[in-house]
Amino acid sequence: MPCEAHEVEATDIQEMMPPADYFDAWQKGDARSWPPPPENPEPGEPPDVELRFKVGDRVECCIARGPEGWAPGTVVSHWFRAPQWPTGQYAPYQIKLDSSENLIFAPQDRDNCIRAARGE
Repeated sequence: MPCEAHEVEATDIQEMMPPADYFDAWQKGDARSWPPPPENPEPGEPPDVELRFKVGDRVECCIARGPEGWAPGTVVSHWFRAPQWPTGQYAPYQIKLDSSENLIFAPQDRDNCIRAARGE
């Protein structure tokens, strides 16, 4: 990649520009992004590890530092994986917190990350 303007050649510009069909789509109002997002990697196999909590178990998740940083919720799935994560990367649990409609994940099956709900 050239660093100075005088080093730029026509081929450099052509390689960095979107194809003509992008310009046509933009002119018609189509909201195509450039460069296109990378393709998601293959997921790979989830780990063959027995987890401590079952789907439906009540748990507490660490969402902030300190003793008040724990939030209660329910395990909704095992081996969560976001599409853009590298091949083979999984989180052991996906959790629905009581305080929100949003889902979170627990990146590790350890007590400093996810623990059995207290008093239930």
